[in-house]
Amino acid sequence: MMVRLFRATGFACGCFLFCTRAAFDAAGGFDETLFASEEIWMSRALKRQGRFVVLRESVMSSGRKLRMYSGREVLGLFGGILLAGPKALRRRDGLEVWYGGRREDPELAGD
Repeated sequence: MMVRLFRATGFACGCFLFCTRAAFDAAGGFDETLFASEEIWMSRALKRQGRFVVLRESVMSSGRKLRMYSGREVLGLFGGILLAGPKALRRRDGLEVWYGGRREDPELAGD
């Protein structure tokens, strides 16, 4: 669902964002005050510079976070961000999915 939403809005999401060095510099680089969603803000800045394309191909990446956190925890995280607004992305508190110390059980990691 989120992939479709981001494609429809033309925002890049996740860890794969490619651009030329000139475009990166023109967009001002990544906003280092953000602790989450920096790729979305970067894609917005790149769009202002000119042509920006979100590829239709999918990339399979790790499902580790989805195994470590329940759906309720993930929904709670995103709900908290929606309620707090953009300021919630400018601090680590409340972003445990990305910055928490929870690690997978090494016994289960290969399953």
